[in-house]
Amino acid sequence: MSLLQLPSELILYIAEFLLAERDINVLVQGNRQLYELLNPLLYRHNVQHRQSSALTWAAANGQLPTLEKLFDQGAQITTTLPESLEETKEPPSKQPAICQEQEPQIPDHPLVHAALHGHATVVKALLLRGAHPDWTDRRGSTLLMIAANKGHVAVVRELLQHGADPTRPDSLNATPITIAALRGHTTIVEALIEHLERYHTTVMSDTQNQAVVYAALSGHTTLVRFLLDRGVPVDTPGHVNSHTPLFYAVRRSDEALIRLLLERGANSLYIPSEGNKSPLAFAAGYCCNEIVGMLLDRCADLGTEGIKAMHAAVVRNNVWLVGRLIARGVDPASEDEHLHRPLVSWAADLGCLNIVRLLWRKGLMRRLVILTV
Repeated sequence: MSLLQLPSELILYIAEFLLAERDINVLVQGNRQLYELLNPLLYRHNVQHRQSSALTWAAANGQLPTLEKLFDQGAQITTTLPESLEETKEPPSKQPAICQEQEPQIPDHPLVHAALHGHATVVKALLLRGAHPDWTDRRGSTLLMIAANKGHVAVVRELLQHGADPTRPDSLNATPITIAALRGHTTIVEALIEHLERYHTTVMSDTQNQAVVYAALSGHTTLVRFLLDRGVPVDTPGHVNSHTPLFYAVRRSDEALIRLLLERGANSLYIPSEGNKSPLAFAAGYCCNEIVGMLLDRCADLGTEGIKAMHAAVVRNNVWLVGRLIARGVDPASEDEHLHRPLVSWAADLGCLNIVRLLWRKGLMRRLVILTV
């Protein structure tokens, strides 16, 4: 007598003595009759003996039918946040954890895997079964951050609809909207702003303002324009080091973004804090003449920032910039803030002979010699 000729109850009884999930799976794949009879046993075995490990696989692969079968066999998911998430976090790094290139080291909660891989229907199913919408991974990134980082708009909307907190920061004060802005996901930024306007008006302004800083940091011109059109101040300082969007655009040598920000009134001379550089001073030291020229054209009075730019021009032996700065009224006899001597009196020491010749032609060398004697 073959196995298939046995009564179904007896086949089930025999199959329950199989200890390994793989052995049950081999039997299930024998034919359609065995599949229909033993497939529920396979899921029940996973729930009872493997801590419902298939839930993670189903969530990561968007297999909603598999998920439902596991629940039918008694699978359970954690529905409350741990009392102390700090115990599950890895040591902080220098940037938001979710922005690092490697995949996050995430725990086995199915909802985290579903959000990471963009399976909105699975996310919804898990949320409806009581999963917490603000679950975090081991590095403190919320589900909203994970979805925003990957650009999963549908997942973001599902989480917001079920009460996820878009203002909740990670250990470095990154939020879902700053993560989305950093990645240039305009649609997600729009969805988060819409939600903030409706439910979190008290933090709306600052959250939106930080988004433009992060968007500029990564060079997302379209997103920067969208935020500026919404009334975000063009010279919004970032929380990390107080630099403005223009500074980050200059640091990237992003001419299109620089032009947009200047057209909206960005200040080329803005100094975030003591010891930091303005966009103009930074550009003078590191950027091409075209970018420096764009910034100079928007400055009415250079003041001390002109002296800093002159210093950078001398260091780079940039004759063109020295000439432009002199034409704008920067005195080459001004003292360098660090060396406490006229800026160009040490041009020869640096081998900047072209700058010396320029000053000679302009009749400035005689005065400089007198000042340095």
